[in-house]
Amino acid sequence: FVVVVNEEILKKDNLIATLPFIEKAYLVSFKIKPTLYSPGYKNIIHLTTGRDWSEFGFGTPCVWLDDTGKVTVCSAINWYPIKCYITLEAVSLNQWSSIRVSQNRINSIYFLRVYVDGMLKIDIKNSDPRSFKNVKVYNADPWYEAQPTSIKDLKIFNGNVEQLIEDRETPLVQNKLVAVIPILDKIYKIYFYVKPNSYSKGWHNVIRFIINSDANAYDDRVPGVWFHNSGDGSLSITAPQNGNFNSSFKTAPIPSKVWSQIEISQQLEHFAYMYTIKLNGEIVFIVENVQPETYENVYVYASDQSYQTQDGFIKDFAIINGKADNENLPDTLILPKDFVIVVNEEILKKDNLIATLPFLEKSYLVSFKIKPTFYSPGYKNIIHLTTGGDEGEFGFRTPSVYFDDTGKLAVWSSINWNPNMAYITAAALPLNQWSSIRVSQNRINSIYFLRVYVDGMLKIDIKNSDPRSFKNVKVYNADPWYETQPGSIKDLKIFNGNVEQLIEDRETRLVQNKLVAVVPILDKIYKIYFYVKPNSYSKGWHNVIRFNIGSDANAYNDRVPGVWFHNSGDGSLSITVPQNGNLNSSFKTAPIPSNMWSHIEISQQLKHFVYVYTIKLNGETVFEVENVQPKSYENVHVYASDQSYQTQDGFIKDFAIINGRTDNEILPDILILPKDFVTVVNEEILKQDNLIATLPLLEKAYLVSFKIKPTFYSPGYKNIIHLTTGGDEGEFGFRTPSVYFDDTGKLAVWSSINWNPNMAYITAAALPLNQWSSIRITQEQINSIYFLRVYVDGMLKIDIKNSDPRSFKNVKVYNADPWYEAQPGSIKDLKIFNGNV
Repeated sequence: FVVVVNEEILKKDNLIATLPFIEKAYLVSFKIKPTLYSPGYKNIIHLTTGRDWSEFGFGTPCVWLDDTGKVTVCSAINWYPIKCYITLEAVSLNQWSSIRVSQNRINSIYFLRVYVDGMLKIDIKNSDPRSFKNVKVYNADPWYEAQPTSIKDLKIFNGNVEQLIEDRETPLVQNKLVAVIPILDKIYKIYFYVKPNSYSKGWHNVIRFIINSDANAYDDRVPGVWFHNSGDGSLSITAPQNGNFNSSFKTAPIPSKVWSQIEISQQLEHFAYMYTIKLNGEIVFIVENVQPETYENVYVYASDQSYQTQDGFIKDFAIINGKADNENLPDTLILPKDFVIVVNEEILKKDNLIATLPFLEKSYLVSFKIKPTFYSPGYKNIIHLTTGGDEGEFGFRTPSVYFDDTGKLAVWSSINWNPNMAYITAAALPLNQWSSIRVSQNRINSIYFLRVYVDGMLKIDIKNSDPRSFKNVKVYNADPWYETQPGSIKDLKIFNGNVEQLIEDRETRLVQNKLVAVVPILDKIYKIYFYVKPNSYSKGWHNVIRFNIGSDANAYNDRVPGVWFHNSGDGSLSITVPQNGNLNSSFKTAPIPSNMWSHIEISQQLKHFVYVYTIKLNGETVFEVENVQPKSYENVHVYASDQSYQTQDGFIKDFAIINGRTDNEILPDILILPKDFVTVVNEEILKQDNLIATLPLLEKAYLVSFKIKPTFYSPGYKNIIHLTTGGDEGEFGFRTPSVYFDDTGKLAVWSSINWNPNMAYITAAALPLNQWSSIRITQEQINSIYFLRVYVDGMLKIDIKNSDPRSFKNVKVYNADPWYEAQPGSIKDLKIFNGNV
């Protein structure tokens, strides 16, 4: 093998090693930081049995950058002595990029694979794999100019390197099973990088290989790595040496917030099995294992379920199992994630494969926030889920999302027997600010609908009579077939299952005794998530959400689950759930910050035949336990917040539930209750075709009030707000009311009044530009008589008796509507209430 950790400048004709052999299965990985590109191919690394080109073994492999910075990999493959493959994208100048070239054996078939920054870029089946002897390793070779760059972390290993976690910063998560090894051989090599954030007393796990032996669970490790109980930053690394499952070695302390490499291996050397630990490339412990064993069905965790998880990150976690030339060992089962979560902001990049889902069900959710920086001609990709190619077959767009050249969102999906059908939103998204996108396929009364929401507003709603599920779905953001949309993405979530949105992804005030949904049957398997933003804390229990089963238990203990701010007033959360039959069990989190959004996820999932109840805070698992008495519940009422406690002073958004198994089509739909009022506090720019709510009922007596700051006036009516049962005008309920500016800045209010479905009233004076004006429109009942009244800055401007007041059902609220241009300006403090205000 070859390992070179330190950074070095590439030099031409730099022979660094000669390997006695390179097997059919191998790994070559390194990091490079190129400083410039210039015409012609520039060499980085070259493995050869002799010369540059034309014979088997002369490039096995070799790696260059071309004049545009694209990675070129050449190797002997499929009866060719040398064949080259080029990545679609260039690597960045003056920053480190991680390159991994490997030939892997999967089910007895070999594949040449190239990864850049943990993303698979080249994947070629090799039907003619070969091993070679006396292989020289150059970085760089004598035949080409050397690429101007630095190189570090060079690793060349023989054997089938199975990558458990990619070379990307990955948070350590409690009880995270990453792989199952059918047979762990006596000979193996395991390596990974770890970066701790901080240290504390107590054992904190990083990785653990579990054999489910008869030994005590705490001693079941082949091997395992912990941060030491002392809290000094040292590692405790264990392995079954000489039959002792609990033997361990304590390293020197490693630094926090810095990557350290750990390597644990057991190799056959001169007829003895030597167990070795390396820290940052240096041997720190070695011993002969006189009782080496193979183990079956080894579960690999990062980290395990029995200890606290180390606060920190892991990357580049891999194993070489067995001798390098052993082709008989079964493949490691590397567990794919059945969901995707990427919280941090990232710049969109072309050909950026971030995950492969083992399946995508008929019901799913894809949601994210996007901040585009500019628009240009042609479709620009944001995200693309595909079973393989770009378009033309079922599963190739499931879905894919683009911007067109005007900034409108285009969503493509397989729908109604068409493998790729496009739907485009009516309005463009603003540049240089975050917009929230949600694409879902929902099952409602056994019928499927493809729905697209922008900033919590439904923009596309299509019945899909031919819903399909797909296997092995690749997730790109962005794809390799289209130019990438210039911009950033964050808060990406992809979930299987019927995601039922209880509260939209819009800041919504917590209100006492606010029933938001009724769940006919809450299954044993569920996932609940939401964001909460507290304004302040005070002593006493303050409720956020509560799932109420109406049981015979005391009302204060009736929660499946419930979330409160803790009685202490320190900003911590108390999260309760019926664990093992106890309705009043709870977990107290660390305090969360005020005036900031925090993400809460509560789930109960079936894992390896047991029900596991999990709490996550901002994506990190903070509590997990087996529920040995899982139950389903009927007629669960969902509050945000409940009636029995004080309400937390603050806001909630993006409150959703996935109820039951992702493929369960039998559970009845959740009844999501529409709001009977509208409140939007924050300032927003008026946008055309902006549907913000649907009221189940607008009574004869009502209030519509808001503040408006117009920026300029122009010819024609410009809409501010429009309440309608359907269309623009001509029928009762189509303007109830609607509000415009005319070209002089006077306010025009239209409403159904005195047997006329749309009657207009205009204020006598214009409103000032670039300052806030307060508008209040009411229909009031006074001594059994109704009056339509309009106030501007508290002054009554319009007062009309209405002898034909009417109430309307299913009233849509737009600010602004789709029929008129939107008034240039901002709106805030919008309130719509039923009743005689």
